[in-house]
Amino acid sequence: MVKNHKTKLRERIRQGLIPCTEKGFWDFTVERHRIWWKKTIQRDPSPWTDDPILRTFHFCNIYRDLDTGTAWYRTHVVRQYEQPRMHFADAVWATIIYRLVNSIWIFERIGSAAFDRSRWREMIAEIRARDILLNSEAYLTFPWPHKYTGEGSRTTRFEYILGRLELEFDGIVHDLQEAKTLQEVGERLKTIYGIGPFLSLQIYRDLILTGFLPFSSNDWVEIGIGAVTTLRVLYGEKARSDKQRRRLIYKLTGDQDRQLGRRGWGDFETRDLTACDIENCLCEYGKYAKLVAGVGRKRYYDARVRS
Repeated sequence: MVKNHKTKLRERIRQGLIPCTEKGFWDFTVERHRIWWKKTIQRDPSPWTDDPILRTFHFCNIYRDLDTGTAWYRTHVVRQYEQPRMHFADAVWATIIYRLVNSIWIFERIGSAAFDRSRWREMIAEIRARDILLNSEAYLTFPWPHKYTGEGSRTTRFEYILGRLELEFDGIVHDLQEAKTLQEVGERLKTIYGIGPFLSLQIYRDLILTGFLPFSSNDWVEIGIGAVTTLRVLYGEKARSDKQRRRLIYKLTGDQDRQLGRRGWGDFETRDLTACDIENCLCEYGKYAKLVAGVGRKRYYDARVRS
């Protein structure tokens, strides 16, 4: 029997062959950010690292605001730098759409209908007319909605999710505006059809970054499946529950001064990492460790356009 990727990955995790360690996590975090600094700030020619995995494959930046997708979101989706400021409800709708699709290439082809709540059916029609495949390099979008039967494309799934979202959207906006904690925001977002912990995290981080939510990325952290997997490999039985995993993330966040300081972080960076940054780093480090073990998804790095 031919073993698929997930089966091989589970076996390697069980056998201890995915090389995750706390030291490796901090080494990866510093080296990934050093690459950004050498390329973007110092304008050094490539290569910016001796690490063959980091030289070859794509990994998200350590800080969210440095990623190309987030910069595009701020400028083109919520238009953070323009006046008048976008209404909260419009920003929430647009952010949900952006993170569900998560592809600048697709949005540039759809045009102005993409983020307008009143035109979402027009957007779906445009996707179909152009025969656009809803696909993101970063993560899989539009798994089959629960209890949805029959054959259909990702566009059909997207349409189904947006139909459900439209029906409850006013209530969602009200609850987000009334939320007293970031945890309440995260939990409410997860009640939206098609949105789990990972997308909830992406959405509220965007809204915090652009000033639409009055919270900090240290206040609460939803944990996506990538970070969950890395924590399980790192800590085993100590990372079985969400409560345990969240405690471990905050422990790593609190330990950053010591760990980053001994690796020369202060030579090129002054900002602290938030708990949500640590969650992102765990996810990216898990990808790195899988690639070292020969089982990771290969998303290649293009030095010409990536940072």
